[in-house]
Amino acid sequence: MKKLLLTLAFVGASLNLTAQNTANTTLTATDEEEGVKVPTVAMQSNTVYAEVGGNGELYSVNFDQVVLSGKNFNISFRVGLGLSSSIFKGDIDPIIPLEGNIWFGTDKHHFETGLGVVAAFGFEETLPVTVQFTDNGTKIAQFQPAREHTSLYAFTRFGYRYQQKDGGLFFRAGINPTVTAYTKSGDLNPKLEANIGIGYTFKTKKPAQIPLINYN
Repeated sequence: MKKLLLTLAFVGASLNLTAQNTANTTLTATDEEEGVKVPTVAMQSNTVYAEVGGNGELYSVNFDQVVLSGKNFNISFRVGLGLSSSIFKGDIDPIIPLEGNIWFGTDKHHFETGLGVVAAFGFEETLPVTVQFTDNGTKIAQFQPAREHTSLYAFTRFGYRYQQKDGGLFFRAGINPTVTAYTKSGDLNPKLEANIGIGYTFKTKKPAQIPLINYN
C-alpha cells in the first residue's frame, strides 16, 4: 500500500509539473470566452499611390494592401491600372499590373522585393500592305484589319519602400527586371525598368489586426 501511495504521489507531481510548464510556454494564444486570441499587429494596411515608369509603363494608379506582418517583415499585394504612352497618339491601351511583395524593416524604411505580372491590352497598328495601280491608273491599297491582342509580362522588384505603421505618406522606388511571358512574336525581350511611386496610406479608427508571425 505504501508503495502504491508513493507511486500515485509521484505521478501526480509529474502531471502538475507538466501542466505548469505547458502554461508557461504557451504564449502565442490566450483562451477567452469568445475563443482563442492570436497575437496581432495593428497596422494601417490600405495604400493608394501613383507610379511613374516601371511595370505600369509610363504611369499607373495603384492600390496596395498589407496581408501579413511579422516581427521584421510585411507581405502586401498590389493591383493597378496603367495606360501605355500611345495615349499621346490618340491610342489608349490599358495595362493591369499585379504584384506580390515582401518588405523588411522594423521602422518606416524598408527594403522591398517581389514578383508580378503585367497584362497589356491593345490593338495592333497596321499600315497598307500593298499598293497597286490598275491599267487605267487607279490606285488600289490593301489594308490588314486591326486585330486586338494581349501581351503578358513577368517581372521582379528590388527597391526601397517608405511606409509607416500608423499611415500617412507613402513612397517607393526601385528597379524591375522584366521579360515577356506571352506576346504575338514570342520573344522574351528582357529589359530593366525603373519606377518611382508616391501616395498615401489611409488612417482608420481601427487598424487592421494582422497576424503576427514570430519564428523565434
